[in-house]
Amino acid sequence: MPYAPADFAAAFAVSAETMRRLEAYDACLLDWSVRHNLIARSTLEERWDRHFRDSAQLFALVPAQAKSLIDLGSGAGFPGLVLAAMGEARGLEVTLVESIGKKAAFLTAAIEAMGIANARVLPARIESLKVARPDVITARALANLPSLCGYAHEIGG
Repeated sequence: MPYAPADFAAAFAVSAETMRRLEAYDACLLDWSVRHNLIARSTLEERWDRHFRDSAQLFALVPAQAKSLIDLGSGAGFPGLVLAAMGEARGLEVTLVESIGKKAAFLTAAIEAMGIANARVLPARIESLKVARPDVITARALANLPSLCGYAHEIGG
């Protein structure tokens, strides 16, 4: 049996409200994936394991006192939107950086569907970012490690 939302909820002990938000994100992802290639079609059936669980595992690494997180090259919203949903109750503000217009539009639609106020989309290229230094920087499948470290250094100082 594929990993399902109930498995996710049990594994991460998230609230019913957080699950509602993540399931709204999932529905939006499925809807948009019909028209756009947000995630590989071969991973759609495994999305709760391969994308949601993979992203949620990072939440344990976000310091409790962290107030700002920036997700570089957010694409389909992993891990940024999952971390935003999980961190909303503790006041974690998440900025999703995505330069591709259709992906930025999807992220905006997903935030609206989720009903979260702690996430925003910044439609910009990483090289031109002008943001306050975040407490946490994330990225997934964005660049090789040396390039990613360079981006993080430029943003985080």
